[in-house]
Amino acid sequence: MRNTGSLGLILIACVSCSGGHQKANAVAHEEKPETPEVLKTPEGVVYEVSRVPGIKPSDLPMNNDLKMADRDLAKYAVTACLLDTSANLAPSRCDIYMQPDKSGTLIGYAAVTQDSKGVSFSTFTTLNDKQAGEDCFIQGALTGAGENYKTPVKDASNDFSGQFMYSAWQKEPGNYIVSPVDDSSMSDTTSDDTALGVWYVSKTGDKLRISQERWNYCYRDSNVNVDDVFYRVISLKRKV
Repeated sequence: MRNTGSLGLILIACVSCSGGHQKANAVAHEEKPETPEVLKTPEGVVYEVSRVPGIKPSDLPMNNDLKMADRDLAKYAVTACLLDTSANLAPSRCDIYMQPDKSGTLIGYAAVTQDSKGVSFSTFTTLNDKQAGEDCFIQGALTGAGENYKTPVKDASNDFSGQFMYSAWQKEPGNYIVSPVDDSSMSDTTSDDTALGVWYVSKTGDKLRISQERWNYCYRDSNVNVDDVFYRVISLKRKV
């Protein structure tokens, strides 16, 4: 009798334990997912924020704008992607990419934005050769590469191969004024002090590659070939 009772108690205890686990699991499944991170600009535009996991503060190339943003990439994106412009001009999407390798030719960040007109990009980079200058700024609207050069790149969330054609007028040695090739305010492109060039920008997954065609205006040394891969660190998508 005692042995039977003891076994009965053990069995009941196990059944109760199993039921407790099931109940706990049910409660866990009923928990609501975390609220997505959002950012509201001074103009009242709301963006959903998606940060790439595993990025450490020590991984980030530092510049003064990031310092002013308290080293917060979401705040930095407000300035880099011009999210603080009027609501009707603010982009629908902003992706920030970084290139931290100090042996690269462009060190820092690239911002890719998307609006109703298409996709544009800007760089916020320093150079690894101080004799060439402190930094190099590249900015332009992206069109398709090759025979698609007249077609704007439309979607920054998908992979793409784009390019930006420019005209650079050398005001003085090493000092260039850069404009899109269709900018009528640019001086005569046949001038000896003016040259045409192309930046190639392609996206594959979370990687962004920026490379030159046959020359670049960032480095005085013509032997330097700009070709760097940037990695996405944060994305902001405008809420409808």
